[in-house]
Amino acid sequence: MGFKIKDTILKAIGYIFAIPGLLVFFIGIAMYLVSKDSTEVEAGAGLTIFSMAFVLPGIFFLYRGYKATKEEEMVESLAMIIHATRRISIDNIAEKMGVSVPTARRFMLIALKQKLINGFFDRTTGEFFTEEGKTDTSPFKFCPHCGSPFNRMFLHGETIKCPSCGSVFSGNSQ
Repeated sequence: MGFKIKDTILKAIGYIFAIPGLLVFFIGIAMYLVSKDSTEVEAGAGLTIFSMAFVLPGIFFLYRGYKATKEEEMVESLAMIIHATRRISIDNIAEKMGVSVPTARRFMLIALKQKLINGFFDRTTGEFFTEEGKTDTSPFKFCPHCGSPFNRMFLHGETIKCPSCGSVFSGNSQ
């Protein structure tokens, strides 16, 4: 179930439980405090306690709904970050989003499942790159200055620094 549907349903259920529950709660409190008849006082106390059977689940569902909304915003934020960078590591995503690495991984899996992002993982560097990033790779496999092989692929427009000789050049030309 998608986030937009899930958070809406959870919030609706929360309001359906919480609003009548709170109404009954306040009626029970009023009966308990205002009434002079002992049976109405007891009924008011019972009504107040009974109302918690609606208020507490309502609060729970509202909390889950707002949490789902927050997750939806985080997943959409992750998708925007990935589309803007074309190539990024999970550590960098977590840092940019202000979340832990496992949480960033979970958001990435959700975004992949919902098809908000398409791409691949470069296992040598631990980076995720977009579908267009795969077809937009630089032709450099070896350093043009010292001939040392690169242990990762580069995208057009990226600045490449050779790990062996330290030469820096653009991934646009060869």
